[in-house]
Amino acid sequence: MTMRDDARLIAESLQQGDHTGLDRKLIRGVVGWAALVLGCVTPTRTRDSRSPVRFVVANPVAHGARLGAAVAAILPEGATVVTDHRLAAHALTAGEDFPALAPQSMMRIATLSRLGSALRLRRRLKALPAGDSRVFAEYLFLAQAIRFAAARDALIASGTKLVLVDFDRAAYTAPWIHGAKTAGIATATLVHGVPNEWNYLPVMADDVLVWGEVQAAWLRSHSTSAGIHIVGRPDVMHGPLLERHPAQLVVSHSAEQLSDGEVGRVRDRIVRARKQGMEVVLRLHPSVSEDRLGDDWRSVAEAADRVVSGTTSLSEGLGADDVVVAISSSSVMDALARGVRAEVLADPERPLPADLEVLARAGEGGAEVDPARHVAFVGGDAAERIRAWIDRVLGVMR
Repeated sequence: MTMRDDARLIAESLQQGDHTGLDRKLIRGVVGWAALVLGCVTPTRTRDSRSPVRFVVANPVAHGARLGAAVAAILPEGATVVTDHRLAAHALTAGEDFPALAPQSMMRIATLSRLGSALRLRRRLKALPAGDSRVFAEYLFLAQAIRFAAARDALIASGTKLVLVDFDRAAYTAPWIHGAKTAGIATATLVHGVPNEWNYLPVMADDVLVWGEVQAAWLRSHSTSAGIHIVGRPDVMHGPLLERHPAQLVVSHSAEQLSDGEVGRVRDRIVRARKQGMEVVLRLHPSVSEDRLGDDWRSVAEAADRVVSGTTSLSEGLGADDVVVAISSSSVMDALARGVRAEVLADPERPLPADLEVLARAGEGGAEVDPARHVAFVGGDAAERIRAWIDRVLGVMR
């Protein structure tokens, strides 16, 4: 690859990540530039890490932390978990510290050599998509280029045979995927949500560890060249469902905007649930409070018995006779993983991720849903399949 190719790759890798939704970008950009310069004149502390497997976690909080901890627990001896220790849940801070794009994190790996290389790469490109702030866009490129260099340096003579990530298209994991491929190291990605065309394609890793046959078929239908392996969800635990009366209709909000038709279908479903004696609970996305709901979701909230925040695990709070409904929320997959009925009430023309599209079609046709086609294994069974797959890869790479 030429320097221009590398520069394009770095710019494209910034399309996915929490940085895309930040506010006050001009201020963040100015602070970011200052942090990079300050990092260059501050001694950089590095720790050589020889590890057969590096597990890089882009989302080390909430649901991502549960998935990361479940996988970290079954990694082979000597494996390293890579997170930003400043941001990650405590369970994921025992391994290698690699910075997020926040300025206070990037100071840890900025050096004159890396910043100089980043500036040379930047000169190979024309103007970046500036969005709300050119200063912030330029900072992001330089920071990402520095992360690419840091990941590459960490993998040199590291003994690493496999780089496993929770999401291969995230800006956080992209440097490790690229560095591993350059060094001839195997790469694999877990599925941290329901795959869709706008976030998951093209697959960057060599292999994808999917939840069930529905996701496997979806990837095959999009002609991915990656290996596809069904492993299930290790973050969803076995255990008895709650026995409670009345049962709940859980309406799962995902901060999406509803059409009038979708509002009508949700409210009609609430009416049917009430006739069955069910309690209606609107479960908000963790990032949204009730007072910030638009007119569409406020209409649903007014029809519900209770409105709760989705900060806790949905799968652990489900009852045996509950029903989870959604428009585009992947939380319905938590219900299916526990064998609880799930319904998708989206408009036919709404683009939906893989599993949700299948569920929506099943609902329209009145077809029975086989949960095992969506989530083939959970808990320890899923963890064992991931560990067995890793052992096979390491065996081949010896």
